[in-house]
Amino acid sequence: MPPQTDLANLEDDDFDDFGVFEGADPVEGVAASEDQAAVSSWAAFASEPSAVNSSQNARTSPNPDPPAAEREEISMGQESLLQPQAEESGLDREEVNTAPVPGNESENVVATVDESQQSSLQSELASLQSRNLSLVEELERCQVELENQRLRLQELQRHHAEQLEAVRQSGHDALVVIVEQYKELSKTAVLEQQEISQQHLLKVVQQQEDVMQQVLEHQKQENEKARSEGIRHMKEELQTALDHLHLQHKEQFDVFLTEETRKQEEAIKLALEEERARYQRQIEDIVTAEQAKAKQHLQQAKDDMVRQLEDMQQKHNQVLKEVRLEEREQAQIRLVACLEQERDQSKELMSRVLQEARHEQELYLEQQRQSDAAVRRRYLTSLDLLLESARLQISHMLTSEPHSVPHLQQKEDNS
Repeated sequence: MPPQTDLANLEDDDFDDFGVFEGADPVEGVAASEDQAAVSSWAAFASEPSAVNSSQNARTSPNPDPPAAEREEISMGQESLLQPQAEESGLDREEVNTAPVPGNESENVVATVDESQQSSLQSELASLQSRNLSLVEELERCQVELENQRLRLQELQRHHAEQLEAVRQSGHDALVVIVEQYKELSKTAVLEQQEISQQHLLKVVQQQEDVMQQVLEHQKQENEKARSEGIRHMKEELQTALDHLHLQHKEQFDVFLTEETRKQEEAIKLALEEERARYQRQIEDIVTAEQAKAKQHLQQAKDDMVRQLEDMQQKHNQVLKEVRLEEREQAQIRLVACLEQERDQSKELMSRVLQEARHEQELYLEQQRQSDAAVRRRYLTSLDLLLESARLQISHMLTSEPHSVPHLQQKEDNS
């Protein structure tokens, strides 16, 4: 059972689809319209020469006015014809009066004009009387036609009463068809809304994928830039460290060589002085031997120094190679750590963006479900109002007065 609704709150547009069940106007309204048509037709008879032809064309329309009213209308038409002629004669009289006619000639002209006007008015009165007789005859014929039309109207009322039940049944069937069509349209609207929601969801996912692709491209460019910058910086630092280490080792080697040379020279000088002091007396005998020994010792020292220098050079090269390998490994380790850190940040950013996108999608789906539920409730409310209004219209038509039937039949004939 649908809820009861107030018909006063419903607008006129709510009943546009139920034109069959509109209330009929009373027969008195038809009679009033016919009275107005009769007045206008008799006025046309009195004012135009072709009024007889127009009255013959209007025979089919019913005219319930009494003959006394018709005679009054005919007299009014005659007065309307005589009034403009009197006005014209008055204008002519004014023109004659205003014309500059001197003396007795003006009085003669006025008398002549009055006689001509009286003769014209008498001729017009005779023509109007003859026309009045023809109109009286036409009135009698119209009364006969009116009686015939009344009989035909009674027959149409009886015929319409028989067809009213069929119209009500067809209206009920049409209402059932409208309800079914409304249900189908509601289902179609819901499906279209779901399709639009899915398309919007796919569009949002595509946009999120594009944004993620742009973020990944930007991260890749930043990583490549950071990697190239790190490699260049590491190369510069490594070259600077190698140059500094080479310079430091060279300075240490020069200092060590100078110190060892000085020490050897001091030792040699001390030994020579001691030997010269101790063996002053034997120096002449062993000068040659000592010189040979000194030369041999110096050569041996030189060879030792050369070997030490070669060993130090080899050690320096080995240390330099190890330092280069160590610096390269450290640079590679730092680069790998940097790349891992950037990759972890990218993964974290991607997961955060995906979570936000998923959250937004869930919010959008919830909003769409709420809007779909609101649309369904609105459709069901409109359907209840429509069914209730149709039921009230049908009950109103079933309990309507019998005089509303002719107006419905006239609407059907016009349609």
